[in-house]
Amino acid sequence: MKKQFIIQELNKERREQLINYILSHYKMKKNHGQSKEYMLNSKFPLVIDFEEKCFFALESITCCAIASQNKSIISFEQFLKYVNQDDFRNNL
Repeated sequence: MKKQFIIQELNKERREQLINYILSHYKMKKNHGQSKEYMLNSKFPLVIDFEEKCFFALESITCCAIASQNKSIISFEQFLKYVNQDDFRNNL
């Protein structure tokens, strides 16, 4: 089962909703010394890692390019659909 997600959300309001959703629904820590404000204003995708229980802005252009080529970057809506499935919630 997938436990790591790369989510692209450029709209600042939706990005804030995403960050607030992560902070309120999961016991995640912000990683790499990035503040909520930094992640909110960043144009880089957010990585949400349920194995390491952390999330951060993916600042590597190379990693972003590879993820994009592999069609690994999803939207906030796709993320919500995935994490709201019963088998995902039951395996956290």
